[in-house]
Amino acid sequence: MITFAARRQLLTSLHSEKHDLTEQARQHIKLIRQLEASLDETKQRDDYEREDDELRVTYPLLECIDYLKRKHQTISKLHKERFEQVKSAHSPSVVIQ
Repeated sequence: MITFAARRQLLTSLHSEKHDLTEQARQHIKLIRQLEASLDETKQRDDYEREDDELRVTYPLLECIDYLKRKHQTISKLHKERFEQVKSAHSPSVVIQ
């Protein structure tokens, strides 16, 4: 039989883990929105906390975080490609004679 103290410690640990995973998911959402805003200038740059259907914390948390990590990787790749395009378009042209 599990003691009251052990049960309480287990519940505290589970609550802490849930909180940490929720914060991790929220951080991924914020980063994704920042990257999207930098790619799409029509989006408001300070609207990182809005709720929409695609980017929100859902349960089970581990599946949610996995989805958000994949989404973050995809948008990061697009962001990097766009950065390289802009960088090459604005690099000074050197004319060798």
